Amino acid sequence: MATYNGGKYIREQLDSILNQDISKYPDAELEVIVSDDKSSDDTIAILESYNDNRIKIFHHISKHHHKYKKGLFAATENFSNAMSKATGDYIFLSDQDDVWYPQKVAKTIDVLIQKGGVCAASFDVGYNAQKKYGTKIYKKRARFSLKDFYYGFCFGFTKDFLRKYIIPIPDIPAHDMFITLLASFSNNISLIEEPCAIHRWTGEHNVSSHDTYSPFWYRNYYRIKMVLVAFYRCFLK
Repeated sequence: MATYNGGKYIREQLDSILNQDISKYPDAELEVIVSDDKSSDDTIAILESYNDNRIKIFHHISKHHHKYKKGLFAATENFSNAMSKATGDYIFLSDQDDVWYPQKVAKTIDVLIQKGGVCAASFDVGYNAQKKYGTKIYKKRARFSLKDFYYGFCFGFTKDFLRKYIIPIPDIPAHDMFITLLASFSNNISLIEEPCAIHRWTGEHNVSSHDTYSPFWYRNYYRIKMVLVAFYRCFLK
């Protein structure tokens, strides 16, 4: 989980993770890796209030400075830092303000045990469980398509895939697009068509709603960089 001033909703998200039904995997151990990007609200206080040794908090300091899309670059670095600390056999990415349904982890692990690689789970969109706006059902994309991507919070992947392909994430503004390319190029993507979470949409987000302008040349430079790095890791490395 990458956090930044997420105190308003983080407790609900964290509770939904800690209360996942993984009873079919009795030997499974859950860890929640949190990388925080210098939050100035009560995010850290809320996390520490759980006093739960499954929650491990790391403080992230950005190593790069960008003129455009600063929030998106920072989020990618923050997620990369969190992933580098993960010790489990299966890794999930989590936003700080969504809500996971109880079977999300178990259903994803079912797929990863059978097929390995990366699994992307469909999701509902809404403010909360009582106020849903719609549903996003994932369908298979073309292997080399650059038109669509899977959202990062939907991903689960194996430790082997993480170490072989994903980390270290290059200096780019979109970790979810990068992982989508890696999963697609390597032909290692599986989908769950049943919604496994609520993606909270309030219209106010700490990253995606701010600082989104950038010149055409800037956007396309990083898109080309992302594709080339993904291609290298999947076919030439």
